[in-house]
Amino acid sequence: MLGLTLLLTTAATALDQLCLSRMQRDLGVLTPEYLDPSLCLTLEGAACDGEAASRQTLAQVVRQFQAAGPVAATQAILDQDMQGRRQTALLALAGAGPWTSTARLPGGGEIHRRSGAGGHVYLLASQPGAPARHAPHAMRTFNEQLWCLPAGHPAADGRTWPAEAPLLTSDNAPDSLSLTAAMLDLLGQLRDAGADALALQVAQLGHATPLPDAPAQQSRTDQTPVAA
Repeated sequence: MLGLTLLLTTAATALDQLCLSRMQRDLGVLTPEYLDPSLCLTLEGAACDGEAASRQTLAQVVRQFQAAGPVAATQAILDQDMQGRRQTALLALAGAGPWTSTARLPGGGEIHRRSGAGGHVYLLASQPGAPARHAPHAMRTFNEQLWCLPAGHPAADGRTWPAEAPLLTSDNAPDSLSLTAAMLDLLGQLRDAGADALALQVAQLGHATPLPDAPAQQSRTDQTPVAA
């Protein structure tokens, strides 16, 4: 457990450094602070050396969490004296998966795709929105929509906009819905490992974005093309 405790210290430091690097960018868009290590937004441009190093460190943490297993990683995180968004960000690392940009949207948005642990597919559509209320002269909000689709769904490749309503929608939330996808995967992995009580404990934490139930396999197959 000592090894996981040291790993958590490394992860927390890297998250802080990643957050600081991203906050120093002058994008004109108020993007979420915490993202999965592999979720990179095209509108941000190329990462600086510090951000790239933080993402690389976090990707290594994800691999080590996966090697330890969801139960050990989750229990180590919950044993730490932390709560709120920091705790959620660390738990999300235990369920994180690689995102790939699959489509560009008008106005600077895009769609990202990742495979889920249960054989489903997550799509995350992000889009700059209206001017932020606290600084309309400088910043725009950032909106996200998250889908959880069967792998065989015609929109599961992320190149088309699903006709189904999204699982979740956020408007200028402090954290990306990518964390929600990671948390849903972590809950599924814990339940598959027989750690139902631990999964329930994680689900009942005070997350900034309440965790929905992952939808069952969906049967609708219609789709709406996305402009290139």
